[in-house]
Amino acid sequence: MKKSLLAMLLALALLVPMAACDGTTGPDPTQTPVPTEAPSPTVDPLIPASNKIVTWIWNTEENLLMIDKFVQGNPEFEIDSSISTAGVWDDRSTDLPRLAAAVASGTGPDLFMTWNATAAYYSDLFMPLQEYFDLDPEFDPEDFDPQAFTLATFNDQIYFVPMQYSAHIFAWSKDLFEKAGMDPEVPPTNWTEFMDFARRATIKRPSGRVDSIGTEQVNFAADIWHIVTTGETFVDRTGLKFNWNRPSYVELFEFQRSIADTYGGNEVIGSTDNYNFLFYHNAAMSSYLPGWALRTVAKLFDTEVGISRIPMKDDQTEYKCSFEIGTALCIPRSAANPQGAWKLLKSLSTEGVIAQELKNYELNPVNYAPEYIFHTETREEFYTTFEPLLSEDLMARIKQRDVLMLEANAPYYKSPIHDEVIAYYIENRLKMFKFEITPQDLAIRMQEFSDSLIAEFIERKEAEGWTFDDVKGGIPPQR
Repeated sequence: MKKSLLAMLLALALLVPMAACDGTTGPDPTQTPVPTEAPSPTVDPLIPASNKIVTWIWNTEENLLMIDKFVQGNPEFEIDSSISTAGVWDDRSTDLPRLAAAVASGTGPDLFMTWNATAAYYSDLFMPLQEYFDLDPEFDPEDFDPQAFTLATFNDQIYFVPMQYSAHIFAWSKDLFEKAGMDPEVPPTNWTEFMDFARRATIKRPSGRVDSIGTEQVNFAADIWHIVTTGETFVDRTGLKFNWNRPSYVELFEFQRSIADTYGGNEVIGSTDNYNFLFYHNAAMSSYLPGWALRTVAKLFDTEVGISRIPMKDDQTEYKCSFEIGTALCIPRSAANPQGAWKLLKSLSTEGVIAQELKNYELNPVNYAPEYIFHTETREEFYTTFEPLLSEDLMARIKQRDVLMLEANAPYYKSPIHDEVIAYYIENRLKMFKFEITPQDLAIRMQEFSDSLIAEFIERKEAEGWTFDDVKGGIPPQR
């Protein structure tokens, strides 16, 4: 060891004259050294730019409660929620134009809530959130249900964080099943059974007056049943190519029109608007409910509602479970404090959910039911927190709903012109119900209208610098 050390010292001593002989010189002792600049401090891209966060969300009591939860844990922040986006019964088509005007005037928000992620993406008002996910070790898309971000991803980047995400399920009134002499625990599983159950569940008086019907024709979800049957809706994943005029849709339109036969025709009940599963409780079956609607059902029903898979086509072997996004959070490109918005967004998606559910339980413990929680850790926290509070039957039903949600595998894609297309569909299906047009006519009309509208839309976006890809859909201009 001593020999090794001696050899090292000798080698170092030899290096000094070698350095002096190689033509280089050391620092001149007569010159004042020039100070070097210190390296610039690294800026954490997740630290909020300020303690003020401006939100434009739907200002329900529940959503504001979630914001309050954030402020309780982060009292240094000031949240300006003075402007609300449209609610579920409002005209939601005004939200994006209002935001565009605010952005142009320099008064836009840091955090925004949208009802149609596809339309919001094509507005080009929002930044991709992928960078924040990549940088933030506390928040990961894999912490959510497997399909949660399928409808929030555009051009291979996540742009939105869903607030409402769920699969679609079938629901029936156990009370009306019993009144009709049917087993309240057994739902229909295929199309034939669905029509048979609809006939049997229709309750008429001797006078011919209809007290309740088996199911609704007007609110029959042909678009969702088409996904369950084929795995596809009326528009492809880009939101730009429509698929109305195909035999599978014509068949479903015919099926929908024949629902009236189960209660003797629409002239017997006067108006289909008089019969509704959710609000009037005089339709025994709902063709679909989103999973988050379990809370609505609990508020509106004083009898038990059964839930199950949506009935499949008779010869179908593989179940396609459709799913969609309701509201979603996003950050405008013009946000003054995008990091603050990201911090708030994370809280609203996790701890805020538990705070909201606790408050709803406190307000209505008898008829309480939660929205669907799709952040997996938060869902487990919900189970732990609420199992001591809820009855075994209710907790079992919540978990049954959650199992159905986890079957989600067939996205309900939307187009940037979704609202206009649906409005045209509603107008024309009524003509089909009145036998003014055929199911084939409806399919052709929907195809032609959708194709015409989307062609105009693409032309406008191309003029703005967008390009279009058959797989990715619209690609925004380079910045």
